[in-house]
Amino acid sequence: GTQAVYKFQLLFKTPKTDTFIPEKYSDIYSQLSTNIYEISLPREYGETNQRVYFSNVNPSPKDIYQDSEGNIIGVFEVPANIDSEISITGYIYVEQDSYDNPSHSFDMNLTEYFDLVKKASFLNKYLAPSKYWQSTDSYIKQEADQLLANQSTILGVIQADYAFVGDKLEYDYTKVNSDNQRIGAKAALTGGASVCMEYSDSLIAILRAQGIPARAAGGYANISTKVVDNPTTHQWVQIWIPNYGWLTADPTLESKNMLIGKTIDRILWETFNGDAPSNISVYSANDITTVSNGGYNIRVY
Repeated sequence: GTQAVYKFQLLFKTPKTDTFIPEKYSDIYSQLSTNIYEISLPREYGETNQRVYFSNVNPSPKDIYQDSEGNIIGVFEVPANIDSEISITGYIYVEQDSYDNPSHSFDMNLTEYFDLVKKASFLNKYLAPSKYWQSTDSYIKQEADQLLANQSTILGVIQADYAFVGDKLEYDYTKVNSDNQRIGAKAALTGGASVCMEYSDSLIAILRAQGIPARAAGGYANISTKVVDNPTTHQWVQIWIPNYGWLTADPTLESKNMLIGKTIDRILWETFNGDAPSNISVYSANDITTVSNGGYNIRVY
């Protein structure tokens, strides 16, 4: 089939950080003893017709807003002088093209593509180098220029870059179960241990070195009907295509199949254009060293 419905359950334990105001005075001093959590929520996305339906949100968010990347951020205020939690459940619907008949309507002449990109100033930030996307590095620039040479369409460039990253990197299964420190594109392309972060970081760096706007996407892949606590997050790439929008490409372990566009089978949770791969923030007047990812649990199935 080409359609799927997933259930998600998000539970965020919010620990007590205020040891000064007693719990019995929570109602009276609610404004003086409050922690604020900004949590990235599953978002809708047009390419795979991803739609999100919330069935329960507790407590009710004080605000919900969309950031500059299109991510949905929920703002929750919880008591700081007691242990509590934020609980969110719902469903995500996605659909994709048939693998036998994928649509490549995004392709265009490369000269036309670069002309349109130059006219769109908002894309400049998706071309800039960063700590993990060293698009101005001499080695990455040299490889990017060679991949770009003799190409006539944007799809041809993407295919060449995609295959290069798949051939150059070797997936390191031991890294997944380690501290999994992110090393960035340059280190990965020169032999560093790589998982999905390095595959996507490498592709983004090469694309940006070629003048092709790109950003990272995060979410979940390879989801089954079995309930799994804290499924492994996954990172992939989005490439800007005029008159199409953000085109999805996932280079991890897929150099031959080239998972791209509407044939992608992924749940998109958030996108980002910086080095931080998450939009979770905590604001408190107290010591928040007790707040950690250990209290953040997600199920998707």
